[in-house]
Amino acid sequence: MYSTILLVIATVVFIPSEAYHRVPLHRIHKEPREVNDFQRELKQYRDGFRMYTMLKKTGREMLKNSLDTEYYGKITLGTPPQEFNVVFDTGSSNLWVPSVQCESAACRNHRQYDHDQSRTYQEDGRRIYMKYGTGSIVGEMSTDVLRVGI
Repeated sequence: MYSTILLVIATVVFIPSEAYHRVPLHRIHKEPREVNDFQRELKQYRDGFRMYTMLKKTGREMLKNSLDTEYYGKITLGTPPQEFNVVFDTGSSNLWVPSVQCESAACRNHRQYDHDQSRTYQEDGRRIYMKYGTGSIVGEMSTDVLRVGI
């Protein structure tokens, strides 16, 4: 899946009040249709993982559905702030926010960042392409102000 996404290399703004910055997480209750989709995808990954473990002779780690929930945190991007709910991916160092320039269904189904509405947006001009196991992104590098845990 190729889609145009604006990568924002952001300046993280923290107000240091403690040794650690805590990000409040919020819970989403899944609808049954979404849970069924998740279970179908989980079966596909489980089958692939079984093959991987047989070939690599590694251990198994069972996944557990915890009350059909998903957790997200809140961020803002730009000045004035544009608010987004994001799932913090601990398996990646990247944070992707869909741009209004992205025309794929994956972007249209989510809130989109509009750099024209931000006074602190700075264009970088470099193009980026990253491939993941389930898809890829194509976009342009830029910078803006990012606030985490609002």
